[in-house]
Amino acid sequence: MRKIRSYFYISFSIIFLFFSLFVYLFYFNGSVLLEQYNESANKVFKLESIKLIGRNRSSRGEILSSINLKVGDPLFNLNLNDIRQNVLSVPWVKDVSINRNLPNSLLVVIEEYQPSAIWEFNKEQIVLDRDGYHIENVTGQKVFEDLLLVKGKEADSKISELILALDDHPDIASRLQYAILIAKRRWDIYIDDQVLVKLPTGDISESLFDLKRYLKEYKFIEYGHKKIDMKIRGKIATDKSPRRLINE
Repeated sequence: MRKIRSYFYISFSIIFLFFSLFVYLFYFNGSVLLEQYNESANKVFKLESIKLIGRNRSSRGEILSSINLKVGDPLFNLNLNDIRQNVLSVPWVKDVSINRNLPNSLLVVIEEYQPSAIWEFNKEQIVLDRDGYHIENVTGQKVFEDLLLVKGKEADSKISELILALDDHPDIASRLQYAILIAKRRWDIYIDDQVLVKLPTGDISESLFDLKRYLKEYKFIEYGHKKIDMKIRGKIATDKSPRRLINE
């Protein structure tokens, strides 16, 4: 019986000793083992390269500068969220994910804004996405000549409704030279060789459908009309018949 009791005390003492050592190392000695593990990991997992995926228009140099890392930096010491926020500040970058690609690289996957229009206002030219987000100022650069050109105060905030309507009428969109927002509420568009079409306030999709039909039936372009007034829904007037409305 004494032997059993002695064995129990010895076993308990050993277990208590290991438990005490564990508590000491991890709680009273600054997580010594964990620090040693991190130190060993940092010697093995060091940054050697950064892989950029999805980058097209955004500047590689600006992205790398925003990441602000150097070869040899420990991968496990990197704050990925801080790096992500820095990369998001680079023009054209809409979203980005940052991941450690063990053993020695950082993977940066970029989603860029898609340019949909150029807004010309106050002698500036700004690239917009289809929601009106200001991607980049390109004043003086001969780029994006294939994009929709819009003018007028607050045209950037109204661009989405224009683009949505043009999506439904690609044949009109292909003939569009530029569009001007009038009084911050309605669009004038110029098609073909500077033919002005005055559109009504609000949803213009139905008006573009009517325009397409009028151009086909009445051959306004072929007969030299330079102004087509559709500000009143369901009616149309032209510069060659100022007193005559086609009322349907």
